[in-house]
Amino acid sequence: MKTASKQQKLTFYERLATALVNDIERERNVEESEEIDEIELFPADDDDCDVDYVPNEDDASDIENEVIIEPNDLVDSDEEFTESETQNLCTSTSEECFYGKDGTKWEKNEPNTGVRIRQHNVMRFRSGPKERNSVPIEVFKKFFTPDIAFIIITETNRYGKDSIQKWNASNPGRKKKVWKDVTESELDAFIGILLAAGVSHNNTQKSEVLWRTDGLPIFRAAMSHKRFLLLTRYIRFDDGRTRPFRLQSDKAAPIRDIWNYMNENLAKNYSPYENITIDEQLFPYRGKTKFTQYIPSKPAKYGIKIWWACDSKTKYPLQGKLYTGRQEGNERETNQGENVMLQLAKSYSNSGRTIIADNFFTTLEGAKRLTKIGLAFVVTIRSNKRCIPEEMRKHPSRPVLSSRFGFNDNLVSICSYVPKKK
Repeated sequence: MKTASKQQKLTFYERLATALVNDIERERNVEESEEIDEIELFPADDDDCDVDYVPNEDDASDIENEVIIEPNDLVDSDEEFTESETQNLCTSTSEECFYGKDGTKWEKNEPNTGVRIRQHNVMRFRSGPKERNSVPIEVFKKFFTPDIAFIIITETNRYGKDSIQKWNASNPGRKKKVWKDVTESELDAFIGILLAAGVSHNNTQKSEVLWRTDGLPIFRAAMSHKRFLLLTRYIRFDDGRTRPFRLQSDKAAPIRDIWNYMNENLAKNYSPYENITIDEQLFPYRGKTKFTQYIPSKPAKYGIKIWWACDSKTKYPLQGKLYTGRQEGNERETNQGENVMLQLAKSYSNSGRTIIADNFFTTLEGAKRLTKIGLAFVVTIRSNKRCIPEEMRKHPSRPVLSSRFGFNDNLVSICSYVPKKK
């Protein structure tokens, strides 16, 4: 599957935004009803927002002083070594081995196992989209499924009605307001507006600008500006009645169900090629959440951190894991990067694929565990790890462009390379 050009992507999203808006435009045979125009944007109870929350600085996973670690060729598990072959795998002389500070032993020479080598990274699966489709709205509906739409429509209408009823009860002398239910076509139009704003590079403009008569007609065709503001204020993605209980164990409870559905749909509609990249993304966001992160090394600095497993060839997002920080009352997580990598990789066990990751995710034990579940890997590892031999670290005496190799347990190989100075 060829990666689409930038112009092709713009055309796709422009067509998608138009298709999403078309349904609601056909339904609008008359102007917005007066009862809707009278609904004002008034504050509602939002006790789920932590107004005193200040993001903490988070460790960035910048690559620095690294060595590359790779899997050795895997040996068939049903073949055993003879005693003499076992002795050949590991020698006791320091001249033939490197040692890490923790005693980890690295052979200088690749072990001669004397057995048949199994090819561990041969793909036997069809890769790419599960179904070919070029119609934008149909592609969109593969991911934004009726399950997701049902949650958003149901909870938005519930929250809107409850808020209107509370306002009417507290303002008995004023004209009663009425909530008009959001429909599926109106939700599509709302999303179409957001997409159109992004495609036209107007997503940072004030919304009033988009509805001006000299602006793009798609915004005015979709819905009135007042209705758009109303939906923006009241849109919800979970049942607010049970949220306080769920927040006790999950800071991302307000979006967790939607997020899980999206992950399922991403995996269901695509089979990755041979290489899978695992890395982090800081999605720019300065809103009030309980898990907004501050990472000064990132361009956006503030945002929501997501760990992604992506197809290295097409950049397709296969699975995402939200980072919500430590839950109150829980102990600090150890080997966080390793745990994340294994969680994101386990869906592809015994598939012959290769995991690619940077030093934040890498430990020697984690690399071995990937090998044992039938995955190859090419990762970097910080040179200050205790398992890394001193000979593999940066040293002035090492010539430029030189390389050193080490082999551990016939599972992992390591390469330390001295690049040219920039």
